[in-house]
Amino acid sequence: MPSKFLPLLLCSATAFAQPTMHEVAKVAERPAGAPTYADVCFRYMGVRKSKFPTVEDAKQAIRNFHATRIDWFYPGHHYSETGSQIRPEAKAFIDWCHSRDMKVGGAINNNTRNPEWKYKKHHLDRFVGEVKNAEFCKKVVAWGVAQIDAGVDTIVCDDIFKYDTERQDLWSREVLTKIKAHKPGFTIAGNSGHNISTEYVKRFVVDFHYSDNNFVPTPSEWWEASKAHRAEKSAILLHPNRPRTINIHRAMIAFGYANGAHVIAPWDEYIHGKDRLFADPADFADLYGFARALGEADYLNGYEDAAVGGFDLKEDRYGKLTPIAIKGGSGKLSIFTRAIPGDPKAPLVIHLIDSEAGKPATLMLNKSAARQLASGNLRYQLLTPPTYDKAAHAKASSTKNYSTLLRSTAIKPIAEGDVLNFNIPALQPWAVFVITPEG
Repeated sequence: MPSKFLPLLLCSATAFAQPTMHEVAKVAERPAGAPTYADVCFRYMGVRKSKFPTVEDAKQAIRNFHATRIDWFYPGHHYSETGSQIRPEAKAFIDWCHSRDMKVGGAINNNTRNPEWKYKKHHLDRFVGEVKNAEFCKKVVAWGVAQIDAGVDTIVCDDIFKYDTERQDLWSREVLTKIKAHKPGFTIAGNSGHNISTEYVKRFVVDFHYSDNNFVPTPSEWWEASKAHRAEKSAILLHPNRPRTINIHRAMIAFGYANGAHVIAPWDEYIHGKDRLFADPADFADLYGFARALGEADYLNGYEDAAVGGFDLKEDRYGKLTPIAIKGGSGKLSIFTRAIPGDPKAPLVIHLIDSEAGKPATLMLNKSAARQLASGNLRYQLLTPPTYDKAAHAKASSTKNYSTLLRSTAIKPIAEGDVLNFNIPALQPWAVFVITPEG
């Protein structure tokens, strides 16, 4: 190993006084309506009875993308004055999802087509309603209550950001609080595409955050936002609303899972100024199928942030010790290590995501950072999503056995003192490296 890496990675005599990964990882509490780490989130905007996408179209896409829950679903209309009418087809769809153990997130907003309730013009063909109008607020509350009664498991509220500060606070008190009061413990999320921060969670009676994001978060922004939401017992779901390349979108999906967050499958997706996006499963389903396989293998739920390294990430929880690093490669390979809090015998799960066209690299682990690495009896597996095959994905969806959507390759370590080196192939863009104590 070149000498320039030695100050970063070599273990000192006091290294074991430093925290280890299972100690750094902390148990996180998530809102009841938020997805679990192993969920695959999917959007069906609302029922279209006689044109694409019908309910049957949506059900097929749910299978194609391996979804486990529905988000941002309007069971009635897209605005408040008729939104309290839950369509029978929507109620049947909610029941169908529940019969398959899928949660459904409903949706409300502050939109209206009634000019008497107008606060200002919306950017679409409607108005933003005046929250100081009691009749308007009463109608929106009834809209949310009707969705709860129809069985939705949570609700996202859109367009809060279109109000000034006074009206935002009033909306939280006069609308969101009253909807939540209808069912104790019910959760509501807020949407803002301008950020993935905890602003709404801290300011309003909002439990977690959706972002129909108009930007691409960097690896460090993903990591910092995820930490902030964990501190607030919150969660993040993203649903990009600007056109982006398939490769950028794929990397975003991977960054989500690596941070305990989610990017909703790109289907029935609002794209600002464009037609709605209905992506081809061939471009993305390998990643969602891979996530299902990881969840099935118990490598997602229960695992928390333990160490980061590589591109755009700076670890600061281990004193002078750098627990994990990358040598070579594209220069854009980021590492997110996850561990089960307080359990030194559990596997380490290391997410590797390359933001650029992948190139082979070397993963370097300091044995002092993880008690697991002090054992000589370890299994090292690099898990990757196989190239998309329509028949294999259809079979996994029908059998609910996702093990075939994950490829495992054994990798032997090359030891140099207290450093273990692993040769990692080019990634497209995501792999998960699992270190499992045996015996």
